[in-house]
Amino acid sequence: MADHVFHELPRFKEACVEVEKMIHSMPELNIKRVYFLAHIIVELMMDRYLVIHRSEMADNLYDCLQRFDIINVSTFITSMGFNDKEMKMSIVFSNFVKNRFIYRLRDIEGVSRVLEFLYFKVVGKDTFEGVNAQKWLKLLDRCYEFVEGQTETLISEVKYKVNNDT
Repeated sequence: MADHVFHELPRFKEACVEVEKMIHSMPELNIKRVYFLAHIIVELMMDRYLVIHRSEMADNLYDCLQRFDIINVSTFITSMGFNDKEMKMSIVFSNFVKNRFIYRLRDIEGVSRVLEFLYFKVVGKDTFEGVNAQKWLKLLDRCYEFVEGQTETLISEVKYKVNNDT
């Protein structure tokens, strides 16, 4: 429920639009689905904020995830109509938990690697090839600075909506 509330917040949507503008400021990026990339950047930058400033939340996340039975994860994925053997989501989930993936977002280079991987998985092309790495990392730093200023308010808004909406 909190995830749905979060994605419906005007502040989240506004943050995505702002990051989308930042992406457009770097025309050498050959981006097909700019809003998708902006959406992922906002989420990853919020995760980065939480790892840096509220690491206890990340620790709690992994404590909860470690209690999941991987067989139940696979069964759930299959019940949703997906072929887990083909998608390998239960393996991805296990690796996410085992490797404590979110902590890779502490540094901006880690964010960049995750973005490149996710974007390539969904869109299927290496958009970042040939892009000036320093300019790209500088753009991600700007995105982080913007999202960093929004994160605590977004967390408060989600908590309020979840606790007060029926």
